[in-house]
Amino acid sequence: MKAMMHTLEAMIAALLILGTLVAVYSFPKPQESFDSVTMREKGYFCMKDADNRGLLRYYALANDSIGIRNYFQGCLPRSLNFSLNFCAACAADIPANRTVISMNYIIAGEGASFQPTNANLFLWSLV
Repeated sequence: MKAMMHTLEAMIAALLILGTLVAVYSFPKPQESFDSVTMREKGYFCMKDADNRGLLRYYALANDSIGIRNYFQGCLPRSLNFSLNFCAACAADIPANRTVISMNYIIAGEGASFQPTNANLFLWSLV
């Protein structure tokens, strides 16, 4: 009789552990919400990384907005949307009803082009 009670207790314990694991891992994780500081950090990291790789200067001098957009889509989280322009004072396509973070990153000239270029990044959350 004691052996049967121990077996029953072990089965109940295993079911409790299994039930807890299923409950914890079966529900989808909530999407990250970004505050303005986190958005700015993510944007700066992508700008700095692109600059360190030489991509930011390359795309700015070539005025290749599609190439840099593809890079930033891979670098930034999917819950952030952005607009990136290479100019001193540009109009950006940004939503009116969102909190928008703007960043200005100056790219030094190189080789035959000594004029610095401004990279203006605008970030906002999709949620």
